[in-house]
Amino acid sequence: MLPSAKHKTTKLIMAGTMFRSLFTNSLTFYKSNTSNLRSLHTATVTYAARKGTRAKARAKKVKVEVTKVGFIPHNQRGKDKNVQSNVSKHLDDTFKPIPKDNVYPLKYYRWIVYTAEDAVKAHQQTHHPSMYNVPNALVSAQIEFNMAAAKKNRFMDSFTRLSLLPNLFPRDEERTIMAFCKGSELIKEATDAGATIAGGTDLIKKIQEGQIKLSDYDYVLAHPNILTDLVPIRGLMKRRFPNLRAGTLDNKLGELVKKFSGGVQYRVLKDEHQENYGFVEVPIGRLNMDPKLVAENLEALLKDLQSARPKRDGLFITRCLIVSPPSPEKLKIDPFVYVDKTLTKEVQDDSDDEEAVAATAEDEYDYLFKVVLIGDSGVGKSSLLSRFTRNEFNLESKSTIGVEFATRSIEVDGKTIKAQIWDTAGQERYRAITSAYYRGAVGALLVYDIAKHLSYENVERWLRELRDHADQNILIMLVGNKSDLRHLRSIPTEEAKAFAERNGLSFIETSALDSTNVEPAFQNILTEIYRIVSQKQMRDPPEGDVIRPDAEPTDVRPSHTDNNVQFTSSEPEREMRLKI
Repeated sequence: MLPSAKHKTTKLIMAGTMFRSLFTNSLTFYKSNTSNLRSLHTATVTYAARKGTRAKARAKKVKVEVTKVGFIPHNQRGKDKNVQSNVSKHLDDTFKPIPKDNVYPLKYYRWIVYTAEDAVKAHQQTHHPSMYNVPNALVSAQIEFNMAAAKKNRFMDSFTRLSLLPNLFPRDEERTIMAFCKGSELIKEATDAGATIAGGTDLIKKIQEGQIKLSDYDYVLAHPNILTDLVPIRGLMKRRFPNLRAGTLDNKLGELVKKFSGGVQYRVLKDEHQENYGFVEVPIGRLNMDPKLVAENLEALLKDLQSARPKRDGLFITRCLIVSPPSPEKLKIDPFVYVDKTLTKEVQDDSDDEEAVAATAEDEYDYLFKVVLIGDSGVGKSSLLSRFTRNEFNLESKSTIGVEFATRSIEVDGKTIKAQIWDTAGQERYRAITSAYYRGAVGALLVYDIAKHLSYENVERWLRELRDHADQNILIMLVGNKSDLRHLRSIPTEEAKAFAERNGLSFIETSALDSTNVEPAFQNILTEIYRIVSQKQMRDPPEGDVIRPDAEPTDVRPSHTDNNVQFTSSEPEREMRLKI
């Protein structure tokens, strides 16, 4: 090829390349600008379409008022409490005729009533090998209750009980029991009665070290002689800590273990839609037992249930059926063969009108003495009061608010002395009620805690306050409480006794926990007051030989402010307010 031709070809190639590059750049520029134009157009159209729609939507909205619902327990959430059946669950078929044979519709005839023994025999026949073929089936009693309480329009709550049936029978469950007590004899007694493990401080130490777990045992029982040693593991026990209310604390440890190992535990449930209806199903034996033994168990169960009835007229147990699954048969028996339909005379007397009882009680004593309990908060004044008047002790006792009092009568030289014992809060903010608290008192127990030195240091202040506000002839006893805490003692007995002698006080050490010297403390001061009164060494009483407080028995409690105290008389119609 000639040079000129080659040169022309090169120029053409370069021109083509430049044109192609220019065309490509132009096309790219066009595409990018077109895309921007389209995006702008789309945004403009979209904005125009939605312009004002949000404002219009807000204008159309209606303001909804949200009503706050009160707290609903977790087991009631999602349930309509107002949905109640109009049909009573208490079935009364006494108006229906008695059936003449064994095959009849219950819709038109009343239930046939069996004896307990006949009901068991009937179930034994239905469990014959040719039918259900379960000769050792469990026999249970289905019992219905009228849960109406003693007060009008009030109802009993569901409750749990443990009944010891006279005739034991095999059950699918095995119970493990831990028993705490001191002494080899008590430990042997608990083990022989059926306790899985029994012991004293050595058992407590193993629990603290983690060698034994409380969760491995169904029940934890204890004898009162070891109660103070259980305090270090109280946090581990929590609600299982032995106490009288739960029935897990008793002096008769062997009988207690037998009750929990062989007893039947059950829970009477109240219907959530019909509050006066309660029901329970309790196993009472096996079909391979003698029917008489099953009947004895049923009798023991019904008597235990009847003891829980409220103090009111009318039936408590309304119906009793004997069942034995898998048979669907329910055989009715008459529970009142074993228990009374109505309240016994003793219970009726207890449930009489309170005013009538109080009026009768006024004539049942010869002397009425007011005795006050004073001392720092937490020294155990309320526990002493509870132990003396009701023989009870509560480990979870809280500080007293205001003033409380209780009464108890004792016999001295053939005379009935009614002690009206007043207990007050030990906090400084309740000092405004002192004049009313001490008024009419003829005796005082000045209480301190032997394990708290500060409570003993404040004894002088309490004694000075008592003598400033009370009668000059008042008898005073110094009481060192919580003597069971010997290992924590901070006040020697001799020191407290010397203080009492210097100030003309009598002295005693007590323990409300194990009831040591509680009875003698109150008996001694009441007897001494009686001796003085009978010898006319105190001023003459206002009515005969009965020493009464200057005012009617009152319940004194603080109002919202510490300076305003309301005194309410025991008579409902008498009420007065005092400004102190």
